[in-house]
Amino acid sequence: MACGWTNTSGKTGENGLEDVPEVCHCGVELHWGWWIPMILLALVTCLANCVSLVVLSRLQSTLTPVLRLALVSLSLTDVVGSLSYIYHSVMTKLAYQEVDVECTVR
Repeated sequence: MACGWTNTSGKTGENGLEDVPEVCHCGVELHWGWWIPMILLALVTCLANCVSLVVLSRLQSTLTPVLRLALVSLSLTDVVGSLSYIYHSVMTKLAYQEVDVECTVR
């Protein structure tokens, strides 16, 4: 039986199958092609923002307090976002298991 299709309710449609894609897992493995470049991009973004924080700490006298606070806040937000993206991407990749699931409508 094709993934995303089942016939447990007795209804007859095209070949007696119903479309239930939200219930099924089609066994499509995550592709490595984009995963590695996106992790590298997140790492570069994180490092660039860390460098930005170091530079901002040394420019205390040349920036107004409000501008400095805004730039530090933005850099910290980007660092946290990059680290969060890396963490969730790695955990998704490690936790993924390809499983053949037969879909049923209840």
